[in-house]
Amino acid sequence: MADDDQTTDLTIHTPGADSGSAASDQSAEIEALKLQVTQLEAVNAELQNQLDALKTVPSAPALAAAPRLIGEDWSKMTAAEAKAAGCTRSVLCSDGYYIPG
Repeated sequence: MADDDQTTDLTIHTPGADSGSAASDQSAEIEALKLQVTQLEAVNAELQNQLDALKTVPSAPALAAAPRLIGEDWSKMTAAEAKAAGCTRSVLCSDGYYIPG
């Protein structure tokens, strides 16, 4: 019992054969990816330049761990505290130099 009234449209796909629109979609995607690679390379070069510039900045000197040989350490106190303590010489305080007057 065959129905001649019903017809089925078949699409035959051949392996390895690309349609024109699929090929253009792929080439557009490839171009977009190439653009992204170019942009990332530019960002990478800029970051490398910044890193090279940072390498030329000297690091902070290490603080001496040895005990002080002369006088009290005023670096953790303010100039007002040095004045109140009766300091008689110029010292470097946390807020600047205290110079007795």
